[in-house]
Amino acid sequence: MAWDDTIPAGGTWLIWDDVENHGVGFIDERTPEIAIAIEQSYRGKGLASQLLKEIVELARENGAPAVSLAVAPDNEHAEDGENNEYLTLIKKF
Repeated sequence: MAWDDTIPAGGTWLIWDDVENHGVGFIDERTPEIAIAIEQSYRGKGLASQLLKEIVELARENGAPAVSLAVAPDNEHAEDGENNEYLTLIKKF
């Protein structure tokens, strides 16, 4: 969670799903999906990038071989360049 004093600005979660129950970013049971939410007034200020780096590190510390993040195709803040050997950015809904 990211806070601005006592106001929640955003948060990220790792979602460990299985074949029977998963989101649109599902790759496999060993690879968590990332959920991220940023309050409207805090968007476009780099908060999502900061939270994403921290949640990726947490996933690594917990033994995840990779992570995935599904975003809407029209999300102008999600860069295709964020893909690397560890993070898969999936643009579909």
